[in-house]
Amino acid sequence: MKNRNEKTRTLNHIQKFSIEMPAKRVIEKIMEKGQENPFVSQFYSVLVSPRIDENLLDAPLNFIVCMDLYKVKKIFEVKGDKYQPNLKTLLLISFINSIMTAQSIVHEANNQELGTFFLSNSLDQVKTIRKRWNLPDYVIPFTTIAAGYPDEPSKTHHLFPTKFIYFEDEYTPIEDFNILDLIYKLNNNKDLIEYYRTLTEEDTQQAQQFANWMEILKFNCQLWDDRRKELNLILKECGIDLDIL
Repeated sequence: MKNRNEKTRTLNHIQKFSIEMPAKRVIEKIMEKGQENPFVSQFYSVLVSPRIDENLLDAPLNFIVCMDLYKVKKIFEVKGDKYQPNLKTLLLISFINSIMTAQSIVHEANNQELGTFFLSNSLDQVKTIRKRWNLPDYVIPFTTIAAGYPDEPSKTHHLFPTKFIYFEDEYTPIEDFNILDLIYKLNNNKDLIEYYRTLTEEDTQQAQQFANWMEILKFNCQLWDDRRKELNLILKECGIDLDIL
């Protein structure tokens, strides 16, 4: 049984999937949970693909979570409302909606004993998804969740100390923590380093740079900096000519 109070948690975070297709009731349960977030707007859509031959990571299921501005624009058009919502505002709301939905899908998939893996969609993947699903403009394939029964051991997720994340009454300055000790422990946590190395095992050179936690942190910052530069191109591909970053 999983102990949620431990400093590590075993999550069904995997990259190798069994070819067994989850039952229809399991898929429906995951989809239902994905809709349980408290949204007024619901500016998102989820494309559910059971096509293993097309799916990322050869997973039985891909849940492609989309930021969906098309719906809200059409709602105002159909009602004849002259209100023109700000695109940046819609993008922000849709981003929050999509993130919460994706997380709900992953949690319920894990509850159903499925493994999952988050994938950010590249510009080329966005083009492929738009063509394959005949997506209208203003629908942005934001992230893909590969899902299926595991064909490899689940990964161990390493948590920061609870007091470093949750605060009561007032925020605790980082100087009040033994931050150097925490960094030392993370830098020397062999399981943590090995975890990230397995995520990039196809790139030996990249994996070797994960000598410690600080190097992983820098790598992730650079990775998302490159991702940020690509986002404007993805928006333009989806019909939104707007530089936001």
